[in-house]
Amino acid sequence: MRKKTTAASAIIVLFLLIGILPNYICAEDRNCLKNYHTAEWSGDSIYLDKSSNSLFFKKDQDKSRQTAAISIDIEQGSSGFLFYVDIGNGSHNDDNGYCTISFYDENKEMLLSVSTGIVKNLDNYSRFSIGKNESYFPLPEDAKTAEITINSTQSGNDENINVYFRNFTLLVSNEVPLLPEEKIDFMNSTIGLTKVEIGLTPMTRWIWVAIVFLVALSFLFIAKWQQKYKTAKIMKGTDRKIR
Repeated sequence: MRKKTTAASAIIVLFLLIGILPNYICAEDRNCLKNYHTAEWSGDSIYLDKSSNSLFFKKDQDKSRQTAAISIDIEQGSSGFLFYVDIGNGSHNDDNGYCTISFYDENKEMLLSVSTGIVKNLDNYSRFSIGKNESYFPLPEDAKTAEITINSTQSGNDENINVYFRNFTLLVSNEVPLLPEEKIDFMNSTIGLTKVEIGLTPMTRWIWVAIVFLVALSFLFIAKWQQKYKTAKIMKGTDRKIR
């Protein structure tokens, strides 16, 4: 009986400790946003396209602009960070959006905020980043939390707001070399990544592959038939009797 009581007490203490610990600490050697697609985002409702792991907002009749955010505690002692996110539209329309990363001290005072800038008319994903793999951007002194915010503005009539966010990555370190400290408002961008494809399942992709293959095969047969017909016609026109 005593053993059961001791075990129960230990479990209660464990839950109490979990309750007073920070929700999530961004530590070294791991992507602090690895589980962005299952994390609890605050703000407007966001949705996940499972085939591409992209987050997006759905059209809302009551407002044209929607936003969501996630906050992460930063492990103390870290000196630099690398952040990037891939964003695309998937169709040429007026829907647009952006992402920001901001750092705050223990008093919720903003220390640094960097944006991707407005993103629109991108059929392919583009990667927006601050910091590099080999040299991180200096982490603001006294930074306690990082907040990642995504924003989308709708203009079209589609069910979704055609701004899609994926591959969120936030790495911190006290060992990776640092870039020179400078004032920066916008992230760097790398354009022309993979095409934005939303709502496509593996079966759908294979169906499209089959359709493309059959179309190409039909054109090949038509070309072969035309070549054979032309050759036969030429031979018939040049066939003369020798006297």
